[in-house]
Amino acid sequence: PDAMGIHCNAHVNNFVVKPLGSGEMLTTFLAALDFDMAFTRDGYLPEAVASKAGLGLDTWDGVLNFEATMGMRLVLAGSDFASTGVANDGAGVPESHKAVEAAVRDTLVAAYEAARAGGEDAHPHTDALHGAAYDLVHLALCLTTHVEG
Repeated sequence: PDAMGIHCNAHVNNFVVKPLGSGEMLTTFLAALDFDMAFTRDGYLPEAVASKAGLGLDTWDGVLNFEATMGMRLVLAGSDFASTGVANDGAGVPESHKAVEAAVRDTLVAAYEAARAGGEDAHPHTDALHGAAYDLVHLALCLTTHVEG
């Protein structure tokens, strides 16, 4: 436990964008990171989160369910609820681009939920579009370089 009670630094919003063409899976753009404070079932301390029972965080299965459903889904949808360090207030997104942002976020959430359910991604990887999709990811990084949170 720490000052926040129980703390896992492996937040669902901790990703790094992989360099184009790197890694074993050439169809992915992201790699998870920051597992230095992750914990296992044996290291879980339910007494440290007794005050969070209303969120379902007072059991191991509750923590897993929260991270899988609320945590990742909310992060992909643009919420900073599950983050202790990054604010996402949508600043800098012009009104003219809000619909595109919503469409991209909806696509991310739909793909995540399909993968969790063992289903098919409605927008599967296409080799011919991979370079352009990577360019879009790179552009997003460039546009958010100076976003403060």
